[in-house]
Amino acid sequence: MTGNMGSLRHIVVLLPALWALRTDAQELPEFNMTDTTVTICKGILLDSEEGLGGNTYANNEDYTFTIDAGSTITLTFNPPFCLEEGFDFISFHDGLDTNAPQIGPAYSGIVPPPPITAYSGALTVHFVSDHS
Repeated sequence: MTGNMGSLRHIVVLLPALWALRTDAQELPEFNMTDTTVTICKGILLDSEEGLGGNTYANNEDYTFTIDAGSTITLTFNPPFCLEEGFDFISFHDGLDTNAPQIGPAYSGIVPPPPITAYSGALTVHFVSDHS
């Protein structure tokens, strides 16, 4: 991670049907990227914030965050999205772990991934940062 790189921020997890039915403003729970499984179907997934100053991810991270909602899950990304291009990656799997089929390529750089949809009822997010 160099300079201002290393800010994986504001990944919003939504179930589209539930989102469309909500008309009142509700604060979404926030989760930091860690090795964990959650069963909450709406929320904001942030980087680990273990880097310098507590606002970026750290070097040598390898986290697997799984959302087990029991129905279709769609992840949408809100800017900023910033990973050290070619060195730090995020990938998505349609299932309970990284052995499940990967959805699209691994993403890196400043262009946010398109909406990611897992139809199995579980979505695994795998994030890896390099040593610097």
